[in-house]
Amino acid sequence: MSAETRKKILIVDDTSENITVLTSVLNEAYSTYFAKNGRRALEIARNQKPDLILLDVVMPGMSGHEVCRQLKADETTRDIPVIFISAKTGIGDVVKGISFGAVDYIAKPFHADEVLARIEIHLNLRSLQMRLQERTEELLRVNRSLEAEIASRKQAEAALRESAIWLKSMFDSLTEAVFITTPDRKLVDLNPAAEKMFGYTRLEFFALPPEALHADSQAYLEFERRVADAFRKGETAVFEFCARRKNHTVFPTEHSLALILKDDGTPMGVVSVVRDLSEKKQAEEAEHKSERLQGALEMAGTVCHELNQPLMAISGYAELLLARTSPQDPMTVKLHKIKEQVDRMGNLTKNLMDITRYETKAYAKTQIIDLEKAVDGFPVKT
Repeated sequence: MSAETRKKILIVDDTSENITVLTSVLNEAYSTYFAKNGRRALEIARNQKPDLILLDVVMPGMSGHEVCRQLKADETTRDIPVIFISAKTGIGDVVKGISFGAVDYIAKPFHADEVLARIEIHLNLRSLQMRLQERTEELLRVNRSLEAEIASRKQAEAALRESAIWLKSMFDSLTEAVFITTPDRKLVDLNPAAEKMFGYTRLEFFALPPEALHADSQAYLEFERRVADAFRKGETAVFEFCARRKNHTVFPTEHSLALILKDDGTPMGVVSVVRDLSEKKQAEEAEHKSERLQGALEMAGTVCHELNQPLMAISGYAELLLARTSPQDPMTVKLHKIKEQVDRMGNLTKNLMDITRYETKAYAKTQIIDLEKAVDGFPVKT
């Protein structure tokens, strides 16, 4: 056994003969150090850190008990096993030695085999104790690491639960219908808006074939083509299609489709958002009707405006002719009839223009002119 691996034994005795005997017994298996007084023993113990100390009890100056007490009080030497060697072998002496921290007690005169046996036992115990302590410290480190990991995981799980609650709240509060499916179109989840929009219950949705939500088979095939195209391009797709409710009514929708991708970029799911376009389409149709009606009214206003000019001229000419025609003339009745019909047409066009509220820059205000007053004073041909 090399000097580096041999256990170190410190022998403390004020008698040289005892030191010589113990050294000769131990040198074959151990590295030995010796001290003849307590002060020197403490100094060697602190510097050499022996694996075991054989300590005489009765010594001049500092007793073996005091040396043991100071060894056990020092953090650097407290774990070194101490075996007392003394001629005092009474039970009280042994108990006193053990009370100071010794691990064993050998009576003088000692036997070499007994000393070797006890040293080996306590060195083995010390080795086991050190391995146990190392294992305990390792287990404590592992335990602290596990506790930290558990705390971290609990914190992460709490954050995930909180995030899931927020996401579920947002998912359930959306007014658009949301469907989550696998890449092969198997339904995974849906929100309450989907039930409200299509009229099916949650359980009914999971039993439905995918084409049940489409207006017809052609619409479903076109929808699947769009989905496949989105998968191929790896892009979000937005398109319109006609959907069908549980009561078989067909309604227009806008469909937004987005892929859920794994870390490697392969699809793991599909999020489909469906928006009911019924109100939007109705509003657009109403706007188109309003625009067509406005166009028709504007055209009617234009026609009325254009008709009103010749009607006023006819009415004016009729007034002139009546002014120059004798009441007994048969033409008078016809002229009155013409003027009556022209005035009627004038009133109709005026009312229609009021309805359309048609105005132009040139004719912001129109009115029927009293031609009798307009021509008053003009010379009359006879």
